[in-house]
Amino acid sequence: MMYKVSEKFKWLLFFPFCLLLSFTFSPRLIEQNYVWQQIPLPDSIYARFYDLHFFNDSTGWICSMTRIGNGNRNVIAYTKNSFLNWDTTIIQMGRGLFITFNNDGQVGLTGEGAVIRTINRGQTWEKAVSVGSIGGGSIGRMDFASDSIVWGSGTQGTILKSTDAGLTWKLKQPEFIHSYELYSGLSVVNDDTVFCLSSTQLVSTSDGGDSWKEIIFPPGYPRMVDIKFIDKDYGWIIGEYRTILRTTNGGKKWEDQSPKPTMSDAFNSIDALDYSTAIVSSTQGAIFRTDDSGKTWVEQIPRNVFPRIESVQIINKDVAYAVGASGLILKTTNRSTTSINEGTQSQKEYILYQNYPNPFNPVTTIKYSLPADGKVIIKVYDILSRELATLVNEVKPAGTYTVNFTASNLPSGVYFYTISSGKYSQTKKMILMR
Repeated sequence: MMYKVSEKFKWLLFFPFCLLLSFTFSPRLIEQNYVWQQIPLPDSIYARFYDLHFFNDSTGWICSMTRIGNGNRNVIAYTKNSFLNWDTTIIQMGRGLFITFNNDGQVGLTGEGAVIRTINRGQTWEKAVSVGSIGGGSIGRMDFASDSIVWGSGTQGTILKSTDAGLTWKLKQPEFIHSYELYSGLSVVNDDTVFCLSSTQLVSTSDGGDSWKEIIFPPGYPRMVDIKFIDKDYGWIIGEYRTILRTTNGGKKWEDQSPKPTMSDAFNSIDALDYSTAIVSSTQGAIFRTDDSGKTWVEQIPRNVFPRIESVQIINKDVAYAVGASGLILKTTNRSTTSINEGTQSQKEYILYQNYPNPFNPVTTIKYSLPADGKVIIKVYDILSRELATLVNEVKPAGTYTVNFTASNLPSGVYFYTISSGKYSQTKKMILMR
């Protein structure tokens, strides 16, 4: 059974946080040094966002779970103004682990054990097929190669292909597929060229699934999770312990581009704009970016600031989105970054970054960069300019640092934090929202 949220119900469900979003994204609150901005949503409504599909920097879709009464329901949500407003459909069957659309947005697909389809830009959704009825497992990834050809991958070694925009499907996995594994990575280059990745196996086809070959991982690496290929030769795979491998010859040779490993963390989603620019996210909420084909990966968000990130999408050089657990939506609107190369970091100027998350409750992180050794003072003030806390008051070597601010005993409202070092001083505002 499927239905649109009634106007009355939609008003009650979404009006409070629409006001919240409007407040958060008021132009007077946006600072120049934003890297990633969290879009706050009530946990009582959204349990987890699984995937997203954006057409441009402000218009796109997400899929998630919402709690209604004593049960969970699949939510398909559309925005045309960067989440200030929503058009939301609740589907009372299963959950949506993926969401994808063709180029003009007319046909869209979501689902897990069943493929759920729209042919009218999301106005209504109908079940297209149960994956089990054609011998497959559940589906975790799906992507359009063109307006009519779609590929999907999932559990039990499932690889699916549709030639009629998702209405009917055929199994396309090779005989040597690992049928006991989840193929969580799917990269569709064109109608004929597709890569599918499990934790231990990478397979590809260049003739639309009629024949397949296995691409061998270099030995000694951990389990892999996701994949992104730009063409038949050039691509990345990512996995446990923050592993990043790149190939420029279709997997005949792999280059290790991994940042410093973190044993408890794993990269789980990657998207690339072109041969130079890519973004990866982790199970512990970290986001890394490269703009030089992976020669350096820059940490834009460290782990454990946000919960698990499920999926990232890079829209253009300046805009990217990420979604994840606990109703997490993040957006970046510029490319300000902090290098994570080992050793002393070379900084050319003083920078006081916007705190993250912002709004926050009750802990937020403040990051700053120093081009030279010197004494640093960072303080927090309320809206009446009363000093509330001194976070840093010491001599620091040149480099990039973070400090946490905890506002457990403060009421909701606007606060300010300042940095002074030598002749440099800067003030930014932050929002505590309980």
